[in-house]
Amino acid sequence: MFYHLSASVGSGKTKAVFDYFHDHLNVGYLFVCPTNELCEEAYRRLLQTLVDRPAYSSGNNLRLINGDNVDGLVFPTALEACRQYDPSTPPILIITRPTLLFLCETLSDHEKVNFEVFIDEGMTPIEQIQFAPSDKQPFLERFLIGKRGLTTAASGQREILEIVARDPRGMNARGLGELAVPEFREICRWVVSENYDAFVFEGGREIEAIGVLAPRKLQRFRNVTMIVAAFDLTLLPRLWESLYGVRFEAWPHAKGLFDTHTEKGPYITLHYLLHPDDLPSKQNLHRNAETGEPDERDPRLRVVYALAKQVNAMFPDGSFCWAANNPFMNEDEVLEGRRMPTMSAGLDEFRRFDNVVSLVAINPKPWVQRAIKEVFALEGDEVFELWRFGPTYQTIGRCSLRDRESHRPINVVVLSRQCAERLQGLFVGAQIAGQCTNMTRLSHGNAAGRPASGHGGMRYTSADNTAYSKYRARSARNGVEALTKELWFEDIRRERLH
Repeated sequence: MFYHLSASVGSGKTKAVFDYFHDHLNVGYLFVCPTNELCEEAYRRLLQTLVDRPAYSSGNNLRLINGDNVDGLVFPTALEACRQYDPSTPPILIITRPTLLFLCETLSDHEKVNFEVFIDEGMTPIEQIQFAPSDKQPFLERFLIGKRGLTTAASGQREILEIVARDPRGMNARGLGELAVPEFREICRWVVSENYDAFVFEGGREIEAIGVLAPRKLQRFRNVTMIVAAFDLTLLPRLWESLYGVRFEAWPHAKGLFDTHTEKGPYITLHYLLHPDDLPSKQNLHRNAETGEPDERDPRLRVVYALAKQVNAMFPDGSFCWAANNPFMNEDEVLEGRRMPTMSAGLDEFRRFDNVVSLVAINPKPWVQRAIKEVFALEGDEVFELWRFGPTYQTIGRCSLRDRESHRPINVVVLSRQCAERLQGLFVGAQIAGQCTNMTRLSHGNAAGRPASGHGGMRYTSADNTAYSKYRARSARNGVEALTKELWFEDIRRERLH
């Protein structure tokens, strides 16, 4: 059985789970965190929750097993801890996602039924790989690529794929040196693993692949609960229902959760940084702020730097927390607030800030978006929204939204109007103040000699029109729905012009 615990950020989801552990110590638990830091935090909180259960607070039945706390190898340690199961005091193990995936493939079904699994902040549903070898054939001939790109080992190739995936040092000794490509090894890992389904596509000169996390090995546990704020706005439940027919039920033990969306909504003012008609893409953030030209190399001339300067002026005392994509180095310390990790889910150390800024733009590459549309029959816009909204939602949820006792006004700054509107739909009573910068529209600039015009803000050249016609014909031959002309130009054509 798969459950979701998907109340709002700051609602007390993790506390509800730990209280449940306290009152139901008749089974084993695997509590899974995305980072070692969050594992440490979970361990400290569980020690406090179980303080009156000495077998756990003082004994060896509550264990933190990760790379920072284990002498030796993590995976064998976790496996041994699971197999030393004592029904009189079932263990509680705090582990990371890679360890869970190892246990999924290693534990037998009768061992898995001893454990309920709780996955804090969920799992990454899709991995992606793209590489361009000089000759694709030695790689592709190892695979049997079926309907919609679903890929298995070709006849007689399973052992070779296992070697590539699990024994890279032994490849040369077996005459497989030409396959020693990190990207190919990752694809092989998906193909030979029961934890993933691999989908491989040919993209011109490239080999493109996505690895989709599969539920088959997880569903053998007693039950699995995803602890994810706004779970229905994430990609995983849509993918699993579309491909595997898996539906998540609401976790039945959630009690007394704080409704952050309702209680905090009236205190929130939403601001957005880009022009109302622009999308929050990395391509837009890396444009020249003055000319709109893409791929500006000087970080101080980029759009993201110009936005950061204006954000800093909004909060001149540095009283804000913020997150951005990792390549943004905060040149000249243009943002004086406190930086958060790009992926900040679960962190609680920024709750004193009433002002929060998200410069995070995490979008699927065009080929990934097209592949997902083909495999899962999801609309392209839906994929785009689900992919990018989660990190933004988690970023803004780190601030004083988490402080139930605070009634101070909260300023939330996001990249786009679309994101602000989606947040307003979640936080009841939140107000949108509008664009808080003077950034003009980027997506129709005069790049490549294209002046603005009425329809979509773009006048296409005859070469553009010809290229788009060829693209649509190619998409039709491949059975793939074509992007709209404006999206095609932004996501594909413009990159090839520069």
